[in-house]
Amino acid sequence: MGFAKLWDNILDNPKVRCLPLEAFQGWVLLLAVASKIGLPKGQLPRIDEIAFYLRVGTKNAAMLMESLIELGLVDVRDGMYFLHDFDFWNGSKDAKSAARQAAYRARKASQLASRNSVTKHNKQA
Repeated sequence: MGFAKLWDNILDNPKVRCLPLEAFQGWVLLLAVASKIGLPKGQLPRIDEIAFYLRVGTKNAAMLMESLIELGLVDVRDGMYFLHDFDFWNGSKDAKSAARQAAYRARKASQLASRNSVTKHNKQA
């Protein structure tokens, strides 16, 4: 199960603050979609898949995407949709995964070392 960060600075972000409630809901759901499908750099799927994830028709999904593009919350590159600055706010999954994996391996190595070490106890009579 993945996750996308929702930073508290959206409270002061003029792009987000001017969204109508339905568009705001759609944008937040798109953050989850981008995280769930795991495409690079906040890339979103095709419009029919977006419609499926948002549980709306393709016409409504297209209208949402157009409004988010106009506001600068979604970018279009090479005919593909991308959430604006997704990587900046959420970071690269690969880098986070590698760091988590390294920390996990270090903990396991430490646990194994302490479990495998032999200590001598002096018994005095």
